[in-house]
Amino acid sequence: MVEIWILGATGRAGRSISAELCRGGHQIVLVGRNAQRLSEAAAAIEALGGPTPRTLVTDDPAAQIAADRPDVVVNTVGPFGTTTVPTAQACVAAGSHYVDLANEFEPVRSLLELDTVARAAGSAPIWPGRPAAPSPSILPLRTRDDRLHP
Repeated sequence: MVEIWILGATGRAGRSISAELCRGGHQIVLVGRNAQRLSEAAAAIEALGGPTPRTLVTDDPAAQIAADRPDVVVNTVGPFGTTTVPTAQACVAAGSHYVDLANEFEPVRSLLELDTVARAAGSAPIWPGRPAAPSPSILPLRTRDDRLHP
């Protein structure tokens, strides 16, 4: 099954996106810095009736992405001017799909450039600036047969 990491899973956007993905039956990992808040978010999502999300506590998501190589990373952590490029670069190196909510010019421009590099290297595409909607439709891919499809 495709594993989707939600960075910033305890924030408003992260919780909403996580809940919708779980309701859709997706296997998610709630990623954040605070174990107690992650545990509370996981319990709230589990109460909705979807699969129980796994939690991952880390102060360095880029290093964790490099080590664990998730299939998809959804970055909801701002400011995107700070978090976007290192997280997306880690995803390119790991072969992970990257999606975020950035709509600021510089992070989106950087992601578009990085996407060109990623695709040329045969890595997973980069998906910048997805709308902040609490819906799995933010993901420009679908899962079927445990594979990713743009």
